[in-house]
Amino acid sequence: MTNRELNNLLIEYTKDYITPTYRELDAVSDKYEELIDLLENKNCFQSGSCSRFTAIKPVNDLDVIWIISEDIQKAISSESLSLENILEDLASKLEQEYKKIGVSVNVKSQTHSVGIYFSETETEFSIDIVPAKKIGEKNEFGDNILEVPEILFYSKKSRAKIYKFKKQILWKKSDPKGYRKEIKNLHDKNNNLRKVIRFIKKWKWNCKKNYPDFPLKSFHLELIIKDIFEKNEDINFLNGVELFYKNIYDYLEEPNFVDRADENKYVDEYVNEINKFDKNEILELSELAIDRLNEIRLQENNRSFDKDINLMLSAKDDKEQFIFDDSFGYKFKLNENLTFKINGNVSIGKKIKKDPFSNYPLKQNNCTIIIGKNIEFYIAEDINIENVDYYWKVKNRGKNIINENGERECRGEITFNQTYNNPELTAYNGIHYVECYAIHNDKCIAYDRIYICIKK
Repeated sequence: MTNRELNNLLIEYTKDYITPTYRELDAVSDKYEELIDLLENKNCFQSGSCSRFTAIKPVNDLDVIWIISEDIQKAISSESLSLENILEDLASKLEQEYKKIGVSVNVKSQTHSVGIYFSETETEFSIDIVPAKKIGEKNEFGDNILEVPEILFYSKKSRAKIYKFKKQILWKKSDPKGYRKEIKNLHDKNNNLRKVIRFIKKWKWNCKKNYPDFPLKSFHLELIIKDIFEKNEDINFLNGVELFYKNIYDYLEEPNFVDRADENKYVDEYVNEINKFDKNEILELSELAIDRLNEIRLQENNRSFDKDINLMLSAKDDKEQFIFDDSFGYKFKLNENLTFKINGNVSIGKKIKKDPFSNYPLKQNNCTIIIGKNIEFYIAEDINIENVDYYWKVKNRGKNIINENGERECRGEITFNQTYNNPELTAYNGIHYVECYAIHNDKCIAYDRIYICIKK
């Protein structure tokens, strides 16, 4: 098919399967207006992807910035009242107000926000109310630059550590309205911007679903696509998608985006903490998406391509298995307090050398294992609870992983108790990995991954 036909095909798919409907957006708006009516201090506004019109379906959460009053700010500054007490008070009042109007909700006071959950499972729809303080500064659009709890900028793992050790929560400058204006102004010039953001967000959502440690953040993704559109003002939808996938690694080499609220900081500083293996995984998944896009391009435009685009966005190889697939059915309920370690014995000649992987610098740049070695994997440090089952997965990464039959040997099968081959043969160049999942009461409570760097 022609590039024009492919461009239109991707736009229609995004509209039909990824973009929230007007009914969904109206439902979110109704929940927001309902919340406004219940708040004593109504000085708040929508934030996040809903406010920037970059959310994808299903819309299951809404971020709200709640600007606290000057009296409360003074109380916090003088340490006569803590943020924790403020949030607990707000949660208690909201719970009472919702009860008065007959709406069943679960309201939780958290370290940095108040969460309102509209279902018992906390997975359908929720509102996160984040406190903010005015600091007397404005952006170029005349909007207030605010301070919000710094913990919002941390990853969930980092937040868990802060919760555990009860570290003091600091405040950090933020300019949510400024980013919203930037996205709007750029979209007004090229209305493909938000469409491309939604399309790539769907791919990122699948990446995160398949690989829980997938590090790319949604807001960072938006900034990357915004930057691409700023540098290429007249690009169409297809161009935007291809430029994202082809250039993603460049945006991971170092921070690129100065924080609107603080010129001394970068929004994407976290890329410095992403190891080379995880960056390589993002690159591999991007290349896989491009390959599948090119496969669609080679087809005649005389049939439905929904399944082909689904596969492109799926972020997985054809035969790859995942612990949450229907064939296994386990859910990820990771417990930060439960960990275990996997390891391997590497064969040298006819002997198995009892030299565990922990003695090799596997997660450093100079780690290599020669092709033709055998590795026997095992649990090195167990979880100290009963009735835990372990499932293993071996995954080959790389575009040139071709077996003797001319087929791509990506692997990715999940097996019980040990890897599919025992021992495993190091057969292909590249950076591959082995994972193990700890299953307890039909839930994956912990997992571990080690990278295998192989060269000839």
